[in-house]
This record gives sequence, C-alpha cells and structure tokens, in this order.
Amino acid sequence: MLRSARSTLTRRVTPAHHRCHSNVHYTTPVVLDRESKVAFIGIGAIGSPIAGKITETFPNCHVYARTGKTVLKHCAEHGSIKALSLREAIKDADIVVTCLPTSDEVQFVVDEVIKSEPQPGTLFLDTTSGSMAQSQAFEKELWRESVFYVDCAVSGGPGGARKAILTSFVGGDESAATACSDVINCYTKKLVYLGPAGAGHATKAINNILLATQNWAASEGMAVLKKKGVNLHQALEAINESSGRSWSSMQRMPDNILSQKFDYGFSVGLHRKDCEAAHDLMKTENGIMTTPVLTNTRTLMNMAVEELGPDADHTQVAQLVERWNGVKLE
Repeated sequence: MLRSARSTLTRRVTPAHHRCHSNVHYTTPVVLDRESKVAFIGIGAIGSPIAGKITETFPNCHVYARTGKTVLKHCAEHGSIKALSLREAIKDADIVVTCLPTSDEVQFVVDEVIKSEPQPGTLFLDTTSGSMAQSQAFEKELWRESVFYVDCAVSGGPGGARKAILTSFVGGDESAATACSDVINCYTKKLVYLGPAGAGHATKAINNILLATQNWAASEGMAVLKKKGVNLHQALEAINESSGRSWSSMQRMPDNILSQKFDYGFSVGLHRKDCEAAHDLMKTENGIMTTPVLTNTRTLMNMAVEELGPDADHTQVAQLVERWNGVKLE
C-alpha cells in the first residue's frame, strides 16, 4: 500500500544514467490538493470517464483532445475545464495525466511538457497502456526537468472507469506514485505498486495477452460444445464454478459474446497493440523467449486485425471462431 504523500523535503538521487554527471536533485513531488491544476490529455472511451471521476475531486481539471466537440461534451457532462490547446492544458499544471492510444502519442505530450518549462516536482501520470521501454525513456527525459513520471496502466474497461472500480498497475519512483495516489484513487478500486518506471505497463501488457489467450480458448471451447449440441449457457454455469473458469468465461463470454452484442468497448486493434508490447518483453539478447502459447496468441491477434479491422470490438474474435466452425455462439 502506498503511503500518503509527504511534504517534507527528502533527498532523491537521480537514476543511474544521470549519476555519471554527479547530478543529484533535491526535488520532491508536488503535494496535490483540491485546488491543484490537473491537465488531462486524451478523453476517449476510457479516458473520458477517468477524467470525469478526477474532476469530481479535483475540479481544476483541464481536458484536451484533438476533437473540440469531444472536449465540449466532456465539459458539459462532467464540469471539467476546456483547454483550447495542449500547450494551454499543460501550462502551470501540477499533474499531467495522459490516456492515449499508444506511447507514441505520449511522446508528443512529453516533448511539450519539457518545452513548457514545468515547475520542479510536477507529476506526469501516464494511464496509457504503453511500452515498458518507452516508459523508461519518458522517466529519463522528464527527470532532466525535475518532473516525476509514473506509469499507471488500468484494467476494467470503460464500464469500470465509470464506476471507479479500475485496477491500476503502477510503476515509477515510489514517492511520485504516492503523490499521484489521490488522483489514481479517483477511478481505482485496486492500486498495485509494481516497482520502477515501466513495471506497470509491462504487467498490463502481460495481463492483456493473457486475456487474449483466454478469449480465444473460451471461444474455441464453446464452439466444440455447440457442435456437440450442449447448451452453452448451462455449460458456462458449470465451467464458471470449476477449475477451467477464467475472466473471459465469467465476463466476456456471457456478457458480450453469447449475447451476440460484441460491445465491450475495447478495440481489437488496441488489444493487438498490447500483445505486441508483451511480445517485445519476450525479446532477449539471445532471441525470443520460448513462449509458444503467448506467441501463438500474438499471431492470432495480428490475423484478427487483418480479418476484422482494427476498430472491431476485441470480443469479435469469437466471430472468427464461429465462421471457421460453422456455429453461432449463443
């Protein structure tokens, strides 16, 4: 459990990549309060409800997205403050929060924060499901300006964000993670601190490739039972009280697949991106680790994007299993 943020000055030694310059910072993370300025960048399917929950506790929340109508809608629904530009949003912000499709978009925000001459101790909270390597690079870049980077990937989808019951995978300097905790807890039921920068995004990537594996396996298993004339709802009732159950069999299958709604709200393209991030973690100086199940899942997700298109819901991989086997999972 993270401790409360402390206002007393503590000595923070720069990471190893700075020590060769004898560069020691005496900066502590800003202590947030209700008046603190929050800059929230990226109000999409999950970013919008996250920003809404943050605004309830931190009303000085300035939101920015590339689409002006999206920003205006958020301000009308949640009482957030409209930022006309990224530069305006991040100017004098105590904490910058990003929720963007990939770490490539986060890089642009990092660059703008650096150019904005931020105050020492400013926080950068990255809720994007991003890359471990890029997250570690962001920490180095921002720390040169005495800005604290914390990666905070989330799980639970848009519905979990609206109910403030997300799980947050947190990595970065522990004092900075503690300083961010009041913001994180606005939308989180379970906060887990996992270690240095990138640890949160790495764990989320593995989480999501495991979810993909479960979705494919559950869909194939249901297709087999359908072919044999077994009632799938009753089959799930039994499986979900037994050792073969998974989050996919307990939630995705009954709610989004057997219902034929395929409407969870998480695209197959973004899910594929997370599987690629997991695959990157498997790379070593001696080549790719031996992970046949996860490697095959990555291959299937790339195929699914080609077949369904990147904007299809990630639960629509079940439609491919239906097509291949001439069944309908319902």
